[in-house]
Amino acid sequence: MKPPEPAALEAAIRRACAERDWERLAALDQLLAELLRTQPQSLDAAARAALRAAYRDALEVCRADSAELQEKIAALSHQREAQIAYAEVSDWNQA
Repeated sequence: MKPPEPAALEAAIRRACAERDWERLAALDQLLAELLRTQPQSLDAAARAALRAAYRDALEVCRADSAELQEKIAALSHQREAQIAYAEVSDWNQA
């Protein structure tokens, strides 16, 4: 199988990132790693720079989404603790 052209790979990385398609992005990550491992000479300096920028942008989006998810999980955990405490107080008041 012929590896994708660098411009197509860059566009695919940016598209997957914009769509928050993490599975596709992971597959593209593997494809890029394989390309760099087996055919690094196929990428000129401009292609490397463009792919590096797309990859860096994708990492930033991943980090931001991960931080947002962590905040949501923490908020849900806090709400759950508050609900449990409320239920316990309600049980005490009814006893």
